Amino acid sequence: MKVFTQLLAMLTLLMCAVADFPHYADDGQCETIQQWDKYSVIANCPKPDKTWQCSILDLDKCYANNKGAITPREDGGFSGSCNDCYWTNTVLHCNCDIDPGHRFMQPQIETNLLLVNADGFMKCFDRVADKCPHGTSLTGSIPPEVDSPAAAAATAAATQVARLKEKKSFQA
Repeated sequence: MKVFTQLLAMLTLLMCAVADFPHYADDGQCETIQQWDKYSVIANCPKPDKTWQCSILDLDKCYANNKGAITPREDGGFSGSCNDCYWTNTVLHCNCDIDPGHRFMQPQIETNLLLVNADGFMKCFDRVADKCPHGTSLTGSIPPEVDSPAAAAATAAATQVARLKEKKSFQA
């Protein structure tokens, strides 16, 4: 009974945390959602004044590794025991320790169930994303399915090269 009560309390808290804002990947919300680095997501989200805001959210603020499963938890720090992460649309996939150094699971979690658009900034719980560095711009849309962590790394590298080229063209 105690476990059920704790689970119910956690679900209630989660629902309250996201009830005021739309989920970040819903229609009309954030666009150009991409993996920024191993454990962060970047997106352009609409603000109430109909302009767009680029923000980067560190997912360590949002998720934990619970015996090999990625679960919502404020300041969960899942990156300490999960690696080789990649995205399929808004689903995060990783290899996570079940017990440190021994066994791994390959969990996945739909980030759109937790992350919201809070007035142009992505948010989970009370953790608001950082504004993108000056000059950062995004093009494209939600990334297509990535077949492997190696493909995800190649995509991330190509994106970084494109950003550097774009940044140089702005400075010229």
